[in-house]
Amino acid sequence: MMPLEDEAAENARKLQALREAAELGVRAIERGEYIEFPNLEALKAHLETLGTTR
Repeated sequence: MMPLEDEAAENARKLQALREAAELGVRAIERGEYIEFPNLEALKAHLETLGTTR
């Protein structure tokens, strides 16, 4: 098990990375860089295409 100080430092790094990722996402949304889906089925179809080669 990690010493308490190491664990606290690791948690702080993870939290900072999460904050940075959230900020990037917010900025992208503010720029209009997102896709709207008319329904759940359309979202599921889109998600199924991610990660596939074309």
